[in-house]
Amino acid sequence: MLALVVVAGALYAFLQALGRVTPWIFPDELLYAEAQRALVGRGRFGVADEIGVDGILHTIVHAPLWLLGGVSDAFTGIKAVNSVLWACAAIPVFLLARRYVGAWAALAAAAAAISIPAVVYTGTLMQEPVAYPLAATVVLLGVRLLERPTVRGAVGVAVATAAAAGVRSQLVAIGVAVLLAALIDGALRLRRHAGPS
Repeated sequence: MLALVVVAGALYAFLQALGRVTPWIFPDELLYAEAQRALVGRGRFGVADEIGVDGILHTIVHAPLWLLGGVSDAFTGIKAVNSVLWACAAIPVFLLARRYVGAWAALAAAAAAISIPAVVYTGTLMQEPVAYPLAATVVLLGVRLLERPTVRGAVGVAVATAAAAGVRSQLVAIGVAVLLAALIDGALRLRRHAGPS
């Protein structure tokens, strides 16, 4: 059933994204497009020989789509990739919800998470469609880490945070907050086990 939610969510996102025929968030979308085209054309990050725009992973994900042909083909390809990535946010949302509610309620939460108004970003060159599933994954792994602290869990949060920050640097805040919460929780657990002083 979760696969059906993801597929239906991707189709929904793509169909609504097709309604956008040109960029509309200026100048961001133009900068992202130029950075992606520069990576494909010159093999390096950056716009007009300046420092690259934020979101190296975002650029890497979308850059190959500029090889599809014209601008229209690339934009349609980006919308398709964005729609699939956006819909994949349903997976960590479902897994997180499933920890607390039954399967049907978790499926509803997953479907709702990918049906929010921000789905309009799938029709853009913005970072949000790539960042959303990664941010949801950081939250899921963070909850798991706080429930059961392990080195492996902390490494998972760190890796997911690095990926999310590679798309949108502000997302590092989620991972930092989770890791700080885990450290504080660990210190409190040690203090409780040590007994009264």
